Parts: sequence; C-alpha cells; structure tokens
Amino acid sequence: MEITRPGPPEEAQIPGRARRRSGRRLLLLILRNPLGLTGLLLVLTLVFVGSLAPFIAPFGANESAGIPFQDPSWAHPFGTDGLGRDIMSRVILGARISLAVGFLSVIGGTLMGTAIGMVSGYFGGWIDSLIQRAVDTAMAFPGLILLLIIISVMGPSMKNVIIVIGVGIVPGVSRVIRGAVLSEKQSQYVEAAQVVGASSARVLFRHLAPNVAPLAIVIATTLLAGAILAEAGLSFLGLGVPPPNPSWGADVSLARNALPIHIWWAFFPGLAIALTVLGFNFLGDALRDILDPRLRGTTR
Repeated sequence: MEITRPGPPEEAQIPGRARRRSGRRLLLLILRNPLGLTGLLLVLTLVFVGSLAPFIAPFGANESAGIPFQDPSWAHPFGTDGLGRDIMSRVILGARISLAVGFLSVIGGTLMGTAIGMVSGYFGGWIDSLIQRAVDTAMAFPGLILLLIIISVMGPSMKNVIIVIGVGIVPGVSRVIRGAVLSEKQSQYVEAAQVVGASSARVLFRHLAPNVAPLAIVIATTLLAGAILAEAGLSFLGLGVPPPNPSWGADVSLARNALPIHIWWAFFPGLAIALTVLGFNFLGDALRDILDPRLRGTTR
C-alpha cells in the first residue's frame, strides 16, 4: 500500500506564489521602461567597475605611464594627462571614490532624514514646530554655499566630504518623509495599533516605517546622482577628496588650466560624471514609477 505524504496546505503556498508574481511583475515593469533599464545598466556597470577598479585599471592612479598629453591610442585608450598618467586608469579608480562618497553620504543622510521626518510628522505639536524651524533654517542656505562653508571649516578629506554631503541631504529628506507620515498616521491601521495600546516606538518602526520605506528608497536613488555631482564639484574647487587620490572633478579642474590644451584630459572624466548622473536619474525615475502605484495606474 503506497503511503502518500500530504503536501503543504494551500495557504502556505500563497506567499511563495505572491513573491513569484511580484518578481515577474517587477521584471515586466523594468523591461517596459527602457530609460529605467538603461539607468540600471549604467549603474551596474559603474558598481562593477568601481568594485574591481584595482584589478581592471592597467596602471596606478599616479603612475607615470607614458609621454604627457598623448592622444587616445591602443596603449592608452583615453590618452595621458599632463603628468603622463593614464587617464583611463584614473577614471576607473575615480569611480570607486565617487561610489563610496555617494553611497555612504546618501545612506547616512537618508536614514537620518527619515528618522527626523517620522518623529516630526508623528508627534506633531511643539516637537514638529521645533524640527521644522530648524529644517527651514538649513534649507534657507543655498546648498552649494552651505557645503563650501562646512567643508572650509572641517577641511578637505574623504570622510569630511561624506559627512558634509550627508548633512546637506537631511533637511530635504526629512521634509518629504514628514509629509508622508502626516498622511499615513491618519490611516486605520495606525489608529488600530494605538487603540490596542501599541507604544509610539512600535507604531513608528513596526507600522509606519515599512510604509514610508519605498519612498525613502526612491529619494535615496535620486539623491545619489546629486551626491556624486556634489563630490565632483567640491573636488573641482579643491575642497573635495585631496590628492593624490583620483577624482573626476579634480581631473577636470586640472585639465582646464593645462597648456597646451588637451581636451581628452577633461572629456573622459566629465563623460564619466555625466553618465553616472544620467544613470542614477533614470533609475530613480523608474523606481518611482514602480514603487508608487498611483504613477503606474495600478494598485498593489
């Protein structure tokens, strides 16, 4: 007599099916958004190059690889700069620094801004007023001017650049998250949690945080482009990552004063900055369309 083992109940299979359907739906949405797919490919390429930069770069960042001011050739696909350094190697190695500054500053700034925005929106009252007046004061300063003031006081270094850009991100993130929390805290699930005696910390982190997380992810993705651009701008002005570290912005700054004029020295680092910003912007727009059901015309 053959003994058959009962399979898992249908209810236990539902989560797995739901996850598979969600994965297929997400893949279809990405494939239907060519700009988002382009942005994803650009970002993945940047991450791959930045992660393996020491193994991919044919020369060291400050190694004299040839005659100064060489045009692109088989030996030096991007040419050489005024010191004879291989431009392609510096662009590849500079990607690692740009990624580190961008991701660390955006992650730190987004987490801090999200926490401040959630506290401000949930508690309201004098706490909200105090936080929002501080946010208004920070946002009253032009972003670049504020960055220049802080970095001038702290001094140029990679750690300080990450801190400065992260701090500059906090006010805008907190304002957006506060608006989302003000809307979400009127929902029935929040009222139900409060009725059964859930603490404020539980409501914030167990109920509200998962519902504002997609918005925070979209914000972080769109801010990555601005963070990398800010690092390049600070390095261009001599206030970013100090030499001898390779930096796209610093190379563009050095190239503009080079004599004789050597367009490739500025062109390839500038192209890397442009493609990186474009990739993160495309990816951020696609994630916004995917994670916000109102923008894609369907409900989750």
